[in-house]
Amino acid sequence: MGNVRVRPETGRLYFDFHFQGVRCREHAVLPDTPANRRRMEKALERIEAEIAAGTFDYAKTFPGSKRASNFAPKHHVVPAPAPETRQSDLPRFDAFAAQWLAERSIEWRYSHKTTVESIFKIHLLPAFASLHLDDIDRAKLMDFRRQLVDPTQKKARRRDVLAPATVNRIIGMVRLIMTEANLRYGIDNPCAEIRRLKLRRTDIRPFSLEEINRMRATIRP
Repeated sequence: MGNVRVRPETGRLYFDFHFQGVRCREHAVLPDTPANRRRMEKALERIEAEIAAGTFDYAKTFPGSKRASNFAPKHHVVPAPAPETRQSDLPRFDAFAAQWLAERSIEWRYSHKTTVESIFKIHLLPAFASLHLDDIDRAKLMDFRRQLVDPTQKKARRRDVLAPATVNRIIGMVRLIMTEANLRYGIDNPCAEIRRLKLRRTDIRPFSLEEINRMRATIRP
């Protein structure tokens, strides 16, 4: 139990109490008089009641005390959760592509089957094999298409930039795969809004009138 005591050398009153197992002495500026003792004793009763209730705030009660920092509430720092690794329940592109090819190839001629398998082997599997179906988004496909027509992205097996018609066929294969994935798993089709590249028109140069007349002159009636 705490007490109100007096320092003989100064004649000033001070609190003498225990908090969290530590003996604490906090001095007041009040001289030792009966009225001041009663005032200090009432304050000490309040302090001990708060200590018993677990609500005593040392720094608030004695804001100028050097001891207050020893009893500052410890703030529990909750570590930031580690970023979660996204786990997809959908198959990877290579597994789904193999299944799709097995199911669809019975509808194709041998020459077409060979062409499709070549597109997957050379272009699609190197780019998307390890990705889950729902990891393939529009941004990845647009970047993939850019690499197909970018001369700085030449592959060892492709010496020249691919023609627009070839690029359209490659993206068309991805479109078929992702359309099937949409039907089976309900995922968005990232190919839905990707437009086909424009094809170059064949430069047709008809005969001039002079050439036509010259050919007519050489044709037997």
